Amino acid sequence: MIRLILVLTVVVSIAALLAAPPAFAQEASQQYRVEERMLSFELAVEGEPPSEATFFGETPLVGGSVQLIDPDGDGTYTGTTTVEVTVNPDGTTQLVPVAIWGGIGTTPSERYPGDPLPGYSSKVIKDFGPVVIEDGQMFSTSVSFVQTV
Repeated sequence: MIRLILVLTVVVSIAALLAAPPAFAQEASQQYRVEERMLSFELAVEGEPPSEATFFGETPLVGGSVQLIDPDGDGTYTGTTTVEVTVNPDGTTQLVPVAIWGGIGTTPSERYPGDPLPGYSSKVIKDFGPVVIEDGQMFSTSVSFVQTV
């Protein structure tokens, strides 16, 4: 009788294990994934910034920083980068902190060698907060260096 109970227990256990793979397969298809998204930064600068002023767009959790430049001297500093965002199993995208900031000169980045960061007197110009990054999204703000008398 004990052997019969033992055999039935083993048979039931094996049957339960054989039924489990579809559940594991379904769970495996609902994994987190990483997607690349392109984003741009735009900073409109009014007035004359300090001669060594530097500006950056920042996404610290997913790609670091990108230096914003004004190649044509019109006061609009821009930069574009590609970041990796995490997409949840339900299709929603995890929030990412985003900001534009500046400083005087540059300092090497310890996290991303070769990518400079603002130098001393760094200041956040605009904190966009934690946001869902959509592909092609633009983060834009302005800053004034006009001195009032």
